[in-house]
Amino acid sequence: MEICLIIVFNHKFEKNIHKLYKLYKNRFDNIYYLMPFYTGKIKNVIPVYENPHTFQGYFIQSLPKYFNMKYSHYLFMADDLILNPEVNQNNIYELLRLKSDSAYLKAAFSLHDIDFPWPHVLPAINIFHKNSGVNVHNEIPDYHYAYKIISGHNINLNDQEMRFRTRWLLLSRNMKKNQKIKLFLLSLCEFRLHFFRKQKLPYPIVGGYSDFVIVPASSIKLFCHYCGVFAAMGLFVEIALPTALLLACNNVVWERGNFKGLEIWDPKQLDKISHKCDFKIKKLFQNYHHKLYIHPAKLSKWTIE
Repeated sequence: MEICLIIVFNHKFEKNIHKLYKLYKNRFDNIYYLMPFYTGKIKNVIPVYENPHTFQGYFIQSLPKYFNMKYSHYLFMADDLILNPEVNQNNIYELLRLKSDSAYLKAAFSLHDIDFPWPHVLPAINIFHKNSGVNVHNEIPDYHYAYKIISGHNINLNDQEMRFRTRWLLLSRNMKKNQKIKLFLLSLCEFRLHFFRKQKLPYPIVGGYSDFVIVPASSIKLFCHYCGVFAAMGLFVEIALPTALLLACNNVVWERGNFKGLEIWDPKQLDKISHKCDFKIKKLFQNYHHKLYIHPAKLSKWTIE
């Protein structure tokens, strides 16, 4: 089996290409970079044109450039994610328990009973209700077939009806009071989310982490197709990508065991860890040798030895 590493940029930041090459050149033979609006001459840097909030659209745009019959898997990874130095193209299959038809995803969660304030759910519902200008009915599985496929991955979709508590939690705690009122009124008007009426999700979409994902060759074209459709709709990537993966792939391996990725979303905590390691990647993974990756990290600040 041969893997293709695809490093995904959200923004045009050419200075990091050399650092990333230095970081992974001895571990992966096949490396591509997807970079918005790139106009340079490096052959394996592929220009893409898409909103970073829907960066799943990068994958279908660039597919003809990175696709090759020799690859068994495609690893899509964010440019601000630092992969454990011990992981390479030879041992990644065993470390992540991948088979020839295996996809890899950290986790996915259903949206009907989401228990934390995530502001992307209401816009996603709106997209399916009011998706003007894009005819997707024949491009993705119908509701019932999609429900069956996603449920087959042990995702509990239940009745897809949003609970009352969910509607309040969709309002971010960080919002100002007047913003909360406006959003709630908007939800009442656009989605008829009345106090005593349940609202069904229009499609069995799921949420999930989208900065480290592996797709088998057997599913790559269908996965990219779904990603492209969802990008055209404007569906947020952390809903679009995991939904596309579950719809396209028969066998999904989930993160488990001790070798997991570490996401550090608190800037203060990340800054503390970075300074403790003197911004040296080698020193970072001396402390976190049991982690698959660290994310996010401003690579421009880090030293590669």
